[in-house]
Amino acid sequence: MTNLGKINKMQTSIKDKVAIITGASKGIGRETAILLSNEGCNVVVNYNKSKDKAEETKSMLNKNSDSIIVKADVSKPEECKKLIEASVKKFKKIDILVNNAGINPPTNLEATTEEIFNMIMDVNVKGTYFCTKHAVPHMKEHSKIINISSIRAFRSRPNMAVYEAAKAAITSLTRSLAFELAPKKINVNAVAPGYTDTDMMKVLPSEILETLKSTVPFKRFGTPQEVAQVILFLSSPQSDYITGQTLPIDGGYLT
Repeated sequence: MTNLGKINKMQTSIKDKVAIITGASKGIGRETAILLSNEGCNVVVNYNKSKDKAEETKSMLNKNSDSIIVKADVSKPEECKKLIEASVKKFKKIDILVNNAGINPPTNLEATTEEIFNMIMDVNVKGTYFCTKHAVPHMKEHSKIINISSIRAFRSRPNMAVYEAAKAAITSLTRSLAFELAPKKINVNAVAPGYTDTDMMKVLPSEILETLKSTVPFKRFGTPQEVAQVILFLSSPQSDYITGQTLPIDGGYLT
């Protein structure tokens, strides 16, 4: 390896970093946990209800890295605090926070109750905000916060008003918190996945899936692994001069 290669490897490494990933029991959260672990990162696997799935995620992580599972409902600020405290108790620090946990039930205007509205906002927005609030005191310079927004923050569909509002709020939070945390040299960015091959998509009828696929210039859905790769980039020193941004991962859907 050339000297330049050695320098580049050192600059991009997240080896021995500590990452908290909310909602890591499946989908994008799981693939992010696996990828960061394979890069030498110690991982906190958060879940709320899917304990078996969380344990399955942990079993897939690189055995040369350390990991723990922490149950916490991030829709509740006190549980966000509990998640952070458990992580710091184990690893003594936090380098990377991936605010991935989210829910997306249909929200027809006529049928949506206050309970459903609050649930969507609490998991997606409140969870992102309060996990960040409690994590920041344990972060040093060049720590990374990556939030999960959505293409739905930028382009609408019927019966998704509350989810779209929540994801737009996350995009706005990302910009604002990037300003607020810049003096601490903490980067805050977001990714906005497009149609991605997760359990959420697999429940849809095949004819709807084909229609959605036809709206994507690449004529396919993204994979959780492709989203995880961008999260890895935003977690690494390669992204040290990027903050306040939301990166679409959508096969050209927003083009």
